[in-house]
Amino acid sequence: MDKMSREHDLFTRILREKGVKVTMQRILVLEALSSCPDGHLTAEEIYNLVKAAYPEIGLATIYRTIQLLWELRLIDRISLDDGFVRYEIREVMEN
Repeated sequence: MDKMSREHDLFTRILREKGVKVTMQRILVLEALSSCPDGHLTAEEIYNLVKAAYPEIGLATIYRTIQLLWELRLIDRISLDDGFVRYEIREVMEN
């Protein structure tokens, strides 16, 4: 099984354990964050990564998804000195 399939299965399992519906948007946001483990991504950067795989997605959906994943404690918010809020996947999510 390749890394993408393992991640997809892991994210699906974790979302189910948290009691939320598994959607393509939620999986894609988690995959985008997972693909940049050393980077802290803004919502717009996440949007651009997800949009490449899922062109119909809107920025508002990204913001709602990020908020939900943050409330579920699956991702962390980071505020750097540049004025942007950035996000990263929580360590407990990483393999």
